[in-house]
Amino acid sequence: MNLLHEIFNEQSTTAKMLLDNELERVKLISAKKAMRYGSSITRWLVSLALASILLAMLAIALASYLSLLLESVALGYLATAGIFLVILIVWWVSAKKMVSTVIMNLALKEIYGDE
Repeated sequence: MNLLHEIFNEQSTTAKMLLDNELERVKLISAKKAMRYGSSITRWLVSLALASILLAMLAIALASYLSLLLESVALGYLATAGIFLVILIVWWVSAKKMVSTVIMNLALKEIYGDE
């Protein structure tokens, strides 16, 4: 009976160690995926910020150029705003479903990329 008790205790300890190791492995995998996803989001946000600054500078340059052509600062900036409004309307109407699908696919790729 004492031998059976020792074997049971040894097996119980081994099972606890295996369970603890598996739990740590799952935690590490989850942390790795979370960090990869977080870094991807950060990279996209920085890229978006830089692209926004570039777009703003290009818009100012276009407005200045159109102001020279139209010989009116107000008309140059108004024409630039009109161009952006047309682009925005086209984007809003045509790309709503496409963008959500692309974002969802990127998120799933980041989360389940290893598997």
